[in-house]
Amino acid sequence: ADRIAVMKDGRISALGTPSELYRTPPDRFCAEFLGEANILDASVVTADAKAMTVSTGAGTLSAAARSSYSAGDAVHCLIRPEHIRTNDIGGANRIDCEVIATAFSGPTITVHLQAAAQRFKAVLINRDAYALTAGMRASFFIHPDDIILLAEKKER
Repeated sequence: ADRIAVMKDGRISALGTPSELYRTPPDRFCAEFLGEANILDASVVTADAKAMTVSTGAGTLSAAARSSYSAGDAVHCLIRPEHIRTNDIGGANRIDCEVIATAFSGPTITVHLQAAAQRFKAVLINRDAYALTAGMRASFFIHPDDIILLAEKKER
């Protein structure tokens, strides 16, 4: 499809190409509806035209500025599981985690992680994750461009 509509409660919630709605959904509902999503509650610490810093249960993260938020704003950080990496790709956020569990799925391995007060999931190419086992500590990396900030909206 060239364009899709995401419906919620009988109304169009979002309209766009599948790629743009997956990569930059307008809200949490759309993000979770269109695929697996790690959603971290966060508070904006600093914001300028190019980057934002947010405080999350996994630590302080840098995100690319795509929307206008101000220090103190409550937001959600969307991180897709496939955007978490085991290697630093330059300029990436580093999160030190405990591996809770792993699940082999052929070309990928799903890894459940705990970072401070935050649990989340990573989907890694198996050659990058074959040595990960439950109970071990490891560093994971998320590029600021792969962190999408979503306005915190109260669900009806």
